[in-house]
Amino acid sequence: MASLTNEYRVQKAADILGRHFRNVDYGSEALLAPHRETDQNGSEIASDGNRRLALLGRSVIETVLLTRWYYGGAERRSADTMINTLASKGAFADLALQNGLDSCVKRSRRQESGIMKPKTLKLTITAIIGAIFLDSGFNYGEVETVMERIG
Repeated sequence: MASLTNEYRVQKAADILGRHFRNVDYGSEALLAPHRETDQNGSEIASDGNRRLALLGRSVIETVLLTRWYYGGAERRSADTMINTLASKGAFADLALQNGLDSCVKRSRRQESGIMKPKTLKLTITAIIGAIFLDSGFNYGEVETVMERIG
């Protein structure tokens, strides 16, 4: 499969999400899988890819979910269960695959031929949420709309 251009990947993801990025750099970073490459001298170069945005996104997702929980009046114990279930690696990997977001991820040469790992898919979903949070000017409402759209 030919490598997709960065602009195409971001546009495709935006179409899936139902929200386009004002700052395309956020979308590009969110779709960049962490990877290691070997340069011309044989030295290994590591890239964090979307990990920074994923850290932010995880916090934003938890805030949105816990806000719903709080106003829903559920028991305190149910909050941990909800977070662990909804924000699990497998759940996020399934969301990425069901929505076709896996096809938008910029992979390294090593990753191109194989199936994406659930951890990479989870990082992508959480990074996308972090990117939307920043791109929207810290608007939890826009984040929640996208979360509802992708499941």
